[in-house]
Amino acid sequence: MKNLDSSNISITILPPATPFRPVDGRRYTLVHTKDSNDIMVSIGDCFDNQTYEEEYHELLAVWTYQLGFYLLTVTLNMNTLPEELQSNILEKYLEKYLTIIVLGDLKFYKDFPWLLDAPIYVNIESDYQQFNQSKYVGTPRKLLIKYKKSSSIFV
Repeated sequence: MKNLDSSNISITILPPATPFRPVDGRRYTLVHTKDSNDIMVSIGDCFDNQTYEEEYHELLAVWTYQLGFYLLTVTLNMNTLPEELQSNILEKYLEKYLTIIVLGDLKFYKDFPWLLDAPIYVNIESDYQQFNQSKYVGTPRKLLIKYKKSSSIFV
């Protein structure tokens, strides 16, 4: 996991959310801008609906409680992007985006450590059939372990 500059990443917690609450319905909005290559993550009890003029693409995630377990459900809408860019996002960026979300909310995991082992499911919305899918991508703990081993997500 290389080639992301931490100086281009910003994390914002939107009140009334705090670093520790809410759990149910905690939402993440990640926007990667095309011109400045900035990555902005908002954490709150609702998605950040701010409009970014140079928006590249957006990833939305939410903690939900289903059948006695928590899971992180992620939606990545790539409908407006060309096919080659969609492939690039899935191969090079999806795991980085998820890792940035987890790293940006480490205080939250200190209060709720069992969520480190919760499954993460990604729903990919695409006009191209080969990308339009839902898949299991691991857990926050697995992302952190992989990040720690590579130790260079931010170069």
